[in-house]
Amino acid sequence: MYGSVKPTEISKTILETVKLDIKPSLIQLTKEIKALGVFKVKIDLHPEVQAEVSIKVVAADTIQ
Repeated sequence: MYGSVKPTEISKTILETVKLDIKPSLIQLTKEIKALGVFKVKIDLHPEVQAEVSIKVVAADTIQ
């Protein structure tokens, strides 16, 4: 990886895969994602409601 995965990319992927429009500003990264693997990400759905999802980062050549 030459950079890191940002909330914008995560938001776009969520929209494409599960058809949920999550604004990038609602996605809270616990740490920068600069490697392949599985990472926990928090999403602020409401001031009192937060969801935690797992993001799996894979190499581009493995995506079909």
